Amino acid sequence: MCDWARIAKLDTYLKELLDKGVVFVGESAGSNLVTPSFGLGWWTPEWKESHAGLAIVDFCLAVHQKEGDERSSEHKIIENREKIRKFIDFPWKVYLVKDGQAIKVDGDNVEHIGPGIKKVV
Repeated sequence: MCDWARIAKLDTYLKELLDKGVVFVGESAGSNLVTPSFGLGWWTPEWKESHAGLAIVDFCLAVHQKEGDERSSEHKIIENREKIRKFIDFPWKVYLVKDGQAIKVDGDNVEHIGPGIKKVV
């Protein structure tokens, strides 16, 4: 999906729309598309650059967080981020987003909204 977004120059188009005040809503992979990196759940060094998003925002997301799911737990996300940092610069905050939650960005203001506990690592 991200490769096709780059080919279509979606990053330029989205930035122009956002500058005009249009609201972008992404879900699951669509929300990760606008981040600088989206491989927290599966990235390995063999994948090289395939984790790179469009970098429209300066944070990353771990979506579909579920209590008790070790594959997407806060601990696992932190562990994966540290593995990635051994190979690439990874300076970004990571918002852990449960289903029903969202990240609202208005200019420089970033707000984690929705029910339940909000976490950022």
